[in-house]
Amino acid sequence: MERPLVVGVDGSDSSLEAVDWAVDEAARHRLAVRLVHGSRWERCERRLPALGAYRPFGVIMAESIAASCAEHARLRNPELKVSGEAWLEDAATSPWCGALGGRMLKSR
Repeated sequence: MERPLVVGVDGSDSSLEAVDWAVDEAARHRLAVRLVHGSRWERCERRLPALGAYRPFGVIMAESIAASCAEHARLRNPELKVSGEAWLEDAATSPWCGALGGRMLKSR
C-alpha cells in the first residue's frame, strides 16, 4: 500500500493553500492525503471526568479544523482519498509524528 501525503493543518489561509498544493500533488502521484491538526488546548482546560456529554472546547475545535480542512480537500478533488484527524498534542513534536507512515514531497 502506498503511503499517504501527510499535511499538518491549522485552518488558516496559508494552511488551506498547503492543502490545495498537497491535493494537487497527491493526485499527480496517485497518493491519498492525510490531514492532521495537532492541538494542546486540553492542557489549558481543567480536566473533568467523562461522566456525561461534556466535551472540552479544545477537542471540538481541533476536530472541527481537521474536518473542515478535509472537506476543503474533497471539494478540490472529489476523487482523491482524504482523511482528517485531530490529535490532542502538538503534531510536530508528537511521538505519533514518525508513526504516520507518510510520504514527503518537495516543491520545486
